[in-house]
Amino acid sequence: MELSTKIKIYLEEYLHLSNYYNSEQIQKFYEKILNGSFKRMTEDKILEYIESFIYLFQLLDFNEVEIITAINNEPSLLHADKYDLLSKYLILSKVVDKDGICCRDDIFINHPKDLRISLKLLYARIMFLINNQDVMRNSNITRRKVLKITNEEFRKIYCRNITNDELISLYPFNSEDYQNIFNWPENLHIKEKILAENNKGVHHG
Repeated sequence: MELSTKIKIYLEEYLHLSNYYNSEQIQKFYEKILNGSFKRMTEDKILEYIESFIYLFQLLDFNEVEIITAINNEPSLLHADKYDLLSKYLILSKVVDKDGICCRDDIFINHPKDLRISLKLLYARIMFLINNQDVMRNSNITRRKVLKITNEEFRKIYCRNITNDELISLYPFNSEDYQNIFNWPENLHIKEKILAENNKGVHHG
């Protein structure tokens, strides 16, 4: 099975693959997309997933190269739940690098496999660290502390053996929390963009 001409045209129109890849690299890009669990889907369904993914990433101010790189690094992002992806992006505004600079863009582009963590667990871990900064050597919430650590390590190092279920019950993620994280200072510009899109009557995915 190969990607249809319609989908290839769409990818070229919105990502301009030929500006960055030669024909062989483009073909490998197509193959990666198909190997990302799209093999049994219809052309229209595949296109729907790709459209909503590109729309979301453009809304978050990722450029063409960054979107292409993210897909290459984790093709399954294309059919990930977009509410889930947006929520994780907003929550990751609290995660910083060693210099204290927000690193969520780097996570989405270069380390998208980190996003396999469940949304509820990601939120609970970050909220726990925000509310219990004394358990950390420094107050920075890093990728290592939240995404690269096992459940067992997180329990032993930070939350004194509280289980995942207990942690999630302490900091449950619901619709109210979803709205609240839009109001975090780091996310206000995204909130404004989404409101502007909604006011235009635009709906994707």
